[in-house]
Formats: sequence, C-alpha cells, structure tokens
Amino acid sequence: MGMFVFAAAGCKGTDEGAEKKAAEKKALEAAIPEVGKAVALISAYLPYTEDPGAKEKYATKRRNDMQRATEQAANEIRHAANSARQRVNREDTPPTKALADAFAAISTACTDANEQAKLDACTAKVKALDEALGKFEAACTAAGVTAKVPRVGPAAVTEDAKKAIASYVKARGPGQAEAAFFAKCADEKATIAAVFDACKAASAETEQVANTYEKADEPIRVLAATHNMSVGAQCNALAAVETAQKEVLACKNKATTPECRNSCAKIKTVLDEGIPAAAFASLEKEHAEICEKK
Repeated sequence: MGMFVFAAAGCKGTDEGAEKKAAEKKALEAAIPEVGKAVALISAYLPYTEDPGAKEKYATKRRNDMQRATEQAANEIRHAANSARQRVNREDTPPTKALADAFAAISTACTDANEQAKLDACTAKVKALDEALGKFEAACTAAGVTAKVPRVGPAAVTEDAKKAIASYVKARGPGQAEAAFFAKCADEKATIAAVFDACKAASAETEQVANTYEKADEPIRVLAATHNMSVGAQCNALAAVETAQKEVLACKNKATTPECRNSCAKIKTVLDEGIPAAAFASLEKEHAEICEKK
C-alpha cells in the first residue's frame, strides 16, 4: 500500500512539472507577437533618434526641428516599449518578467529625451533590450517554442511599422529636394546661385509637406511646420552670408571704416560658426586679406 502511495505521489509530481513547463511555453508563445510589434516600431524609429546633419560639414547647427524630431522618435520608442511592458508583464514567467523590465527601462530612459545625453541614454537602453531579447530567445528555444523572436534592427521592421511611421518620416525629412540641397552645399564646384536654387526647391518641398499635414495630429503637424521654417531659415542665412561677403569685397583698402568693420565682424562670426556651403570657401581668404590686413 505504501509503495502504491509513493508511486502515485511521484506521478503527481511529474504531471505538475509537465503542466508547469507547458504553461510556461504557452506564456512565451503568447508574448512573442506583442514583443514583435514593439520591436518593429522601436527598430523603425531608432535611426531617427540621430540628427542626419550632425556629421555633415555644412549642416546648420542647433536646428529646432531636428531637436523636436529626435525627441519625438524617442517618445514613440518609449510609447511602444511601455505598451509592450504592460502586455508582456501579464505572462507570469521569469523570461517574460525579465523582458518586461527591459521594456520598462526604455520607458524611463526615453522620456523627455530633448538633449543628446538623454538620447544616448535612450538608445543605450534599446541596446540593452536587444541583449534581453537574446536571452528571451534562448529561454524560448529551451521551452520548445519554435516561433521566431525578433531582435532590434532593420530586419525587425515590418510593413505595418513602416506604415505607422510614414507620416513622421515625411514630416521630418529630408525629402528628395532637401537631400539634393545638402549635396549641393557640399559640392565644391557648385556656385552660390546653384546652392540658392537648391535651397529654394527644398523650401518649396517642405512647405508642401507642411500644408499636407496642416490638419494632422499635433506632433506631426508641428514637426512639419517647424521643419519647413527651419529650411526657410537656412535659405535666409545663405542670403545673409552672400550679402556680407559682397560688403567685405567692397571694403578693399577701407576696412577700417565703421561700416567695413561691421561687415568684417559678420564674416568672422560666419567663419567661427562654420560656412553654410562649400561655395563660400573663399570667405576665409577674403577675410584674411581684407579684414586682417594691417
């Protein structure tokens, strides 16, 4: 009789272990679709946490539109991570809890990421999420789950994610004309007139986009409008530099007059901040020969 009870208890323990494993497998399988949606959006927005002009020699510094755009991308990443955290946390297993913690860390780090240090912290937590996904994938494999676990990166971006960020991408730019303007700024053979024409085309393009999103939800509407104003400001800045250059060239042999000292100061400021296009490369020599001549 005792042997029968012992055997029955052993069978019960085996059954409970099998049930626990089956329940964990089911929980992991249920979490993967939610994880996939979040990782797709996070991967789609991640490249836009960087200012495309930050590494460009002639890019305008301190652009309000790019600060808004990068902060908005980080906020969308935060939103996707927070939604995933809430859904994944429903599955009560150690692997899903660890993944929920990784999503929670993104939610915290990517909040109000309105400066570079905060953006760096945000993207660092996204990198940590990818590492957590690797561990989650290993747990899924061990549990016998065959569904693919996504990893952060371009391969994770789905068609649905592309559609979700399409308005943001268009409002943010650069569009075709603006990209051509950037290229013209860097072209050492381009004339000042050609750079102006490219800027006007870019401004017309961003204005059209701003008009398209005039009645869109506030984040997209404001981003498109801010970007349009930024490009327009760049065209105005080019005009101001050209005017100052003409003034300095007219100051040969009379650079000590009050008017010419003012013009020389304008060019010195341009040189200190960085010339806006390769077409203005002669400014440094002109300033040296006219404004610094003793």
